[in-house]
Amino acid sequence: MDRGSGGLSNGPQTPATAIGPPQLAARSIVAPFDPVAYVYAGLGIPVEADERDLRSRGTVQDLLRQGAPEQAAAAIAARIAAAPSTPGILAAFVATDGTVLYEQVLAGAELPHEAGWQSPPTVTGLLAWEQDHPPYVLVVTDRTGADITAAAGAGQPEQTWTVVGPDDEIERKHGPGGWSQPSYQHRIEDSWRHNAARVAEEVAARVADVGAQVLVLSGDVRAVQLLSERLPNDPALLVHHITGSRAADGSQATRGRQVAQALREAGEAQNAELLRALNRQLTRGGLAVQGVEDTLDALASGRVATLLVQPVSADSRVAWFGAGPTDVYRDHDAAALSGAPVRSGRLIDVAVRSALLSGAHVRVITPGIPDEPVGGIGAFCRFARQSGPSITQPPEGVG
Repeated sequence: MDRGSGGLSNGPQTPATAIGPPQLAARSIVAPFDPVAYVYAGLGIPVEADERDLRSRGTVQDLLRQGAPEQAAAAIAARIAAAPSTPGILAAFVATDGTVLYEQVLAGAELPHEAGWQSPPTVTGLLAWEQDHPPYVLVVTDRTGADITAAAGAGQPEQTWTVVGPDDEIERKHGPGGWSQPSYQHRIEDSWRHNAARVAEEVAARVADVGAQVLVLSGDVRAVQLLSERLPNDPALLVHHITGSRAADGSQATRGRQVAQALREAGEAQNAELLRALNRQLTRGGLAVQGVEDTLDALASGRVATLLVQPVSADSRVAWFGAGPTDVYRDHDAAALSGAPVRSGRLIDVAVRSALLSGAHVRVITPGIPDEPVGGIGAFCRFARQSGPSITQPPEGVG
């Protein structure tokens, strides 16, 4: 059974780029050298038509003050007006001519309202939400089979399956007494194991189908144990356990919240492992870097495989960039030497643009986490400075 996506499809001006994984879509969002209009607008409180119109007009005025063309500001206002009233944030990005580059309802996100007209636009809110919604598989199992839900992450549709085990000898282990009791119990255990094996096969297939990073398990304690014993040992797959069962015990009402929490915790665990790995590799021939100077140097030489950034709203640092992916500079003097057109932008946004356009992955790190990179920025590199390719990569499953 397919469930709805978080992407919007309202209005004729929304192109095909309005759906898809945010990390991939962000590359097209930041690609324009000219400024892009964007908004992160809260949708959680139902509003009357006049109130929503007021909110849209306020955003338009804000964008126009920043220099946005009327076409772009009007397109942003139209997306706000068309968005549903739902807990979450509307992220919308619009080109100079009013073409919608990308829009997504970030379900459950909590971000301050922000509207901007700049190059590069801020996409870290979009990327952080994607990290909190990784590809996952949920398994609610008992001794007869399981209900499985799988999703490719970041607002993509969920699919569900029901798996029925091959054995039906599943009664409680208190069957016939006397001399037949041990044999009966043995048959029961065998049935449970056979059913768990069948569920494990289906789970492995669904994990592979969606590229799951997280496996969430729930259900009968013994069934979960038997299933866990039969799953492949994949260190890149984070396993989380939640409460609840297949029975009508009321757990269904809280399952969605439990899964969302498990996914957030998985994202935090991935970031923590990345930062530990970054600190381990800082002394290994320059294959990991941190700080503004070293990270921008790595971006300028096309060495970055995974960029780590900590966006802070009060961060006033700037960097300079040209049209190309590796045209990044710490100051205007260095940028002027390039002889090509350059712009200034917020440091983190410039670094994110360079990483995305050069094929690197971006991870958004929450400020205050242990082992955070110096200056709120660091990277894993494909190869050392002024040397050949290297095999250095971030930890498996979180790059």
